[in-house]
Amino acid sequence: MTAFITPWRLYEWVRIPFGLSNAPAAFQRSMEEMVDSLMDEYCIPYLDDVLCYAKSFEEHVEGIRKVLQALQCHGVKLRPEKCELFHHEVRYVGRLVSDKGVRIDPKDLEAVQSLKSHTPQTIGDVRKLLGFLSYYRSFIQDFSCVAKPIYELLQTKPGVAPVQSSQRKTKGPQLPSRTPVEWKNEHQRTLETLIDMLMKPPVLAYPDFNLPFTLHTDASEKGLGAILYQR
Repeated sequence: MTAFITPWRLYEWVRIPFGLSNAPAAFQRSMEEMVDSLMDEYCIPYLDDVLCYAKSFEEHVEGIRKVLQALQCHGVKLRPEKCELFHHEVRYVGRLVSDKGVRIDPKDLEAVQSLKSHTPQTIGDVRKLLGFLSYYRSFIQDFSCVAKPIYELLQTKPGVAPVQSSQRKTKGPQLPSRTPVEWKNEHQRTLETLIDMLMKPPVLAYPDFNLPFTLHTDASEKGLGAILYQR
């Protein structure tokens, strides 16, 4: 319960409790309001992570000072041992960010490598696998096309209705998570291809807004999409 009434007064939370479905959104909105005038100029907030950046050391010092003052004005406290100051490269939202670009943290690749020995047994396992790999999809060119054989395991077959349990109905044409899957050599090869591509990931460069962009569109039987390219 987020609030309750007594004969004397109304009691409610003054801090966000854990477990509320709207807590992350409220937290993010609150952080953005605190550094509203500094966003995209000195910092980028994402929940409890605030990334500060600048083109020079002097600008960085001034930017951090403004961010700290903004947080102080709203009564926010920072834990010193969790703060990294004046680094050329930092880990932010699971990525290593530097002046060279954005890359995957090598520590995370150990978990990716271990997926080769993992054999999904159910639809739920396949969804977890694709969800994990999709987190790195920006580092794999043509991710959807390469992963198509695995995605096909999630599709209902023509003429076969999704199996529904007596306690819980499925939403739309989705298969229940406990539905068994037949993991073939084709799927294993696809998984190993995706993992091999992730083991040597590219460094994602930053766009240069002083240079022109090219809108590249593509469509085939396996997918369609559009993306901005820049030389």
